[in-house]
Parts: sequence; structure tokens; C-alpha cells
Amino acid sequence: MDLLRLVFGLVYSAAVIFEEVKEGNLTKEKLEELHLSIGIPHSVIENPAIFLIMAILVVRLLTLRHYGTLHAKRNFNS
Repeated sequence: MDLLRLVFGLVYSAAVIFEEVKEGNLTKEKLEELHLSIGIPHSVIENPAIFLIMAILVVRLLTLRHYGTLHAKRNFNS
């Protein structure tokens, strides 16, 4: 559900920005400021958070696989 909200938010926001540019409500300078205000937090906060979550999931996956392998090996040898 969160992914759906994220995608919907991005698509809706992009549509609003396109409409404002098309209608001439955003100057080139304002549009550049908008891109910077969106891009900097995205690259500084969101990307590292996503990569951190992915790394945690990979570590958990590898830990569970390792535990499962050891458990299966122990049961196979008995």
C-alpha cells in the first residue's frame, strides 16, 4: 500500500508541475528552485534510507538462509 501511495503521489505531483509549467505559472528560475528543493532531500535522505532498508533485508535474508542451512545440515547428519 505504501508503494501505491508513493507512486500515486509522484505521478500526481508531476502532473501538477507539468500543468503549472504549461499554463506559464512557473518561471524557469522557480522551476529550477523546485527541482533543487525536491532533488536534494531525495538524494540526501530518501536514497540512503532505501539502501539502508535494503541492506537490512539482505542481512536478515542471509542470516535466515545460514540458520536454515545449519539446521538442515544438523538434521541430515543425525
